[in-house]
Amino acid sequence: MERADVADQRAREDRAALESELAEQRAGRQVAELDRGRAQVALEGEQRLRAQLERDLEACQQRVTAAEKARDAAIKTLEQAAARGTSPRGK
Repeated sequence: MERADVADQRAREDRAALESELAEQRAGRQVAELDRGRAQVALEGEQRLRAQLERDLEACQQRVTAAEKARDAAIKTLEQAAARGTSPRGK
């Protein structure tokens, strides 16, 4: 009967070891899934930020273009006034 008891004890130890290993694997998988979720959220946030920055850049470029056109128009007006010998304000 002692051999059966030893075999039962060894089987219980093996089962406990396997259950412990399985629990570790499950915990590792949960950590990996949480990490993946966090990474996905961070990626989505970065993508939204990039899109906003691209929109902001485009708006800035449009303002610069408009300012350059206004500057060029002002220069042209001043040049025309100088060519006529008058000031652009009609003085």
